[in-house]
This record gives sequence, structure tokens and C-alpha cells, in this order.
Amino acid sequence: MSETGRIKLAHVSRRPYVAGGGMERMDYYIYKYLSREYFDPRFVILDDKQPGDAPYDDSVDYIYLDKINRFDQLIKLLQGVDVVSYSAVDRFQPLICEAARLSKTPSLIEIMHTMAPGQLYDQIDLTICVSETVNKEQSDKEKTLVIHNGIDLGEFSFDRKDENGGKIVLLQAGRREKEMFFHLDELEEQILPMAPDIELWLAGRGQEGQGNSRVKFLGLVSDMPSLYRQADLFVLLSRKEALGIAALEAMACGSVPIVSSDAGLAEIVTDGVDGFVVNAKSQDAVVSKIKQAVEMVESGAIGKMRKAARKTVEERFDVHRSIREYEKAFVEIVSKKGKRRQPGPATAEPTPEVDIYEALDHYHAGRWDDAVHCFTDMTKRSSPLTIDTYFAITDNFIRLCEMNDLADLSDALIKKLYESGYREESFINFWRAISLARSSRFTADSVLNHSKVNQHPEPEAVMRSALLLLREGLRGHGAAVLSKGMELWPDMKEFSELYENLSEKLKL
Repeated sequence: MSETGRIKLAHVSRRPYVAGGGMERMDYYIYKYLSREYFDPRFVILDDKQPGDAPYDDSVDYIYLDKINRFDQLIKLLQGVDVVSYSAVDRFQPLICEAARLSKTPSLIEIMHTMAPGQLYDQIDLTICVSETVNKEQSDKEKTLVIHNGIDLGEFSFDRKDENGGKIVLLQAGRREKEMFFHLDELEEQILPMAPDIELWLAGRGQEGQGNSRVKFLGLVSDMPSLYRQADLFVLLSRKEALGIAALEAMACGSVPIVSSDAGLAEIVTDGVDGFVVNAKSQDAVVSKIKQAVEMVESGAIGKMRKAARKTVEERFDVHRSIREYEKAFVEIVSKKGKRRQPGPATAEPTPEVDIYEALDHYHAGRWDDAVHCFTDMTKRSSPLTIDTYFAITDNFIRLCEMNDLADLSDALIKKLYESGYREESFINFWRAISLARSSRFTADSVLNHSKVNQHPEPEAVMRSALLLLREGLRGHGAAVLSKGMELWPDMKEFSELYENLSEKLKL
């Protein structure tokens, strides 16, 4: 294919692969091994570069986006692109999807690394699933393709040596916060008595507990291949695992896996052939399976299974095979959708969902002012909200605005939700309560025509509004509504008693 004929691909990732993380690892492999003869790629990182953050390999050139106005930067980067692909961190990525649509990029591909339904955006042309388990979660099978994650067999070599002095090592590798049926150390009392020379090793982020001579918390380990080669058995009893790249790495190094039958891990391992599969919901079943594996290590029978584990990875999960499948998918989607005929626009107005997505990123990173700025921009967009999840997020942010004395922004957000068709009962009730508590430019009674509720309210409705605001933690607002109730119905002790009780706490 000529230089001008190469497919121009933008692959967008959340962060570069530095250490750990199956999704980031696979992104890195795409970066490293994608054919430059047929593709002209650019690799975009959504998170801005962190101090000391170095790419896994110098051969990869990343384009980092500044944390402010990422949408504007993406629009410019995608002007000449034929295909946008991205690894899905969330079920929906409005920042990437809307930038692809508004830049008029011909093809959009999502890569699902989690057990969740994708395809939440109409313009997605193809959903690549990393396992059959993930594929089952997708609604439109006509738009899905399964490409298993793979590993670099050269990096994870089968070069085992007896470095343990006769010990039997059971290894668990992965983030401590990963959702598990059992961590190895939680089964210490059941496993250690199986043999006097058993040790339990736990490696990965957060694996830093109080260990002992036979239970060792190793934390982050830079040389994982060496660790895998020292382990006799690799135990991964995770819940809802999309595939389990750590299990592949361990198998390639000859560490025999014991995995849960839940989700994608069962796609990798064949019980009794190249590892062990167990119903991890049952602790007794897990302990029994581990005992069986330990006995095979002691007898030497595990050797055949080690070789079978390596063979499985070589035949089914070699990363070079995975990359060729990605290349084929990219070529086929371009054959179907065509290439870009002219450059896309240099600027575009983002949809409200983009602003909300950006605001969430800022909020979770502790950048409150930036989050407020993004929500303020959202209220000014010409298009309405359309995604259900983002209605609820905005609804919740309104409460934060009220807590932080941002009444004008709260009113603007309420207006945007209502004009976008949001009619959730809890939202309407909260809006009515706010309209009773303070003056507003966009009141519930004026818009919803609830004159009997707000202009001539019943005491029960006012008390409900006061209690609602108090439950939300808005004590000042609740006190204001109670004060209004006292003015309207001075003989009703319920308002005055609750107000006096609240006054003591707030020193009103």
C-alpha cells in the first residue's frame, strides 16, 4: 500500500502503559506492533502527562492532551483521520465519540475490555470484545467482533528454573481492590497445612498487608516474568473477569493457573488440561481444587500441565496474532465505510454530555472550579441532553451546587434538565423544595404550574419539602422552608418544634 493509501488511524487511550493493567498493556501492543506499512497511526492519551510518567517503550510516540479543553484538542487531531478506535474505560465515552462524529471521521470502533454492554452510541460502527464473555453483553451481535487479548511470548518466556529451594509457591497477581471471590491470604488457614513448604505470594498494587514467613505481600513488582517463573501455581479467583491477561502471562511462564469459572477466565483454561477451573463461590470447592493442584506439584505430575499451559498461550493468545486480527478489522471497516475525502472541521460545539464527562473527570481529580466551569458551559449548549446516565449525574450535581451556594448554576442546570425532557419524580420534588427555600429565576411553580403547591401550598407538602431538603444535607434550605411554614401556619407546632430543634444545631 502506498504512503497516501495508508489508513489514518487514531487510537485513544486513557493512560499509557507503564506497569500493570491488561487494557493498557494491550493498547501498548497495538501501538508497538501495528503495521506502519498499511497504517499511519497516531496514539492519543486522554490524561495529561504526569511527572515521572515514562512510556513503557521509547518506540511509542504518544500525543498527550492537556486536561483543559480536551474536546477542542481532539477535534483538531481527528481532522485528517479515517478511523477512530478507543479502549472503553466507561460504558460510554462522549468525549471521544462526539469528537469523532463532529470531526466527521468515517469510522468509529470501541474496544470493550469490561463485562458491560457497549454500543450505547449510535455512531459506533464496530464493537471489538476481548472475549466471548464480553460479547454476550452486547445487544447487536451484527456489530461485534471477538479478538482475544494476547501477550508477547518473547517477554514471557518458558525458562523455568528451580529457584525456590523445594518450596511450593502459590502466586496471586493483581490489584488488591480487584473484585475477588477470595484473596490467597484469606485462605491461609486452609492452604498452609496442606504441605510444610507452601508459601503464598501476593503481588500488585495494594498487595502490601502484614505478612509472615509463609505469606508474603510483594506490592508492585517490576519483573513479573521472573516472578511467574518462580511460582508453581497461579491463583486468580476474580469476579466478572473479562479475560484475565495476568493468567495468560503466568501460563506462558509455566505457572499453572487455578481460576474461577466465573466469566472470561474459563475461556482461557481447560480444567485438568492446562490448569484448573473451579466454582469460586464455594470456598470448599476452591480449597479442594488447590489441594489437588498442590498434590500434583508434590508428585511431579504438574510438569505436563505446565507445558500444556504454555502451548495454549502460544496457539491462541500470541499478541502478534491478535494484532493481525485488529489490522484486518480496521481494513474491513474502511472498506465498508470508506476513507475521509476532505479534512474535518477545526472547531465544533460539544454536546452537553461532553461537558458533563469532562466535569466528572475534574471533580474526581479534586478540580472543583474546573468541574463548575464545565457544567456552566453545559448549560449554554444549544443541543439537549439525550443520555439517561448523564441526566442523573447532572441531577446529583445540582445538589452539590446548592450545598456550595451556587444558586445561579443550580437554576441553570435545572432549566437544562427540564428543557431536555427530564421528568424524574425525585428531580421534580427536589426542584419544588428548592423553589420554596429560596428565590429562583426558574421556579417549579412558574414552569410546572404547581400554583397550589408553591403559591398556595398545603402544610403537608411544605413539611415534605423541608424534610426532603434536610435529608439531602441542606439544613439551611430546610430551615428556610420550615420558617415559611411557621409564617403560613403559626398555630402548627410541627413547624416550630422542628425549626427550634434545627436552630440549636445550626445556631440560627
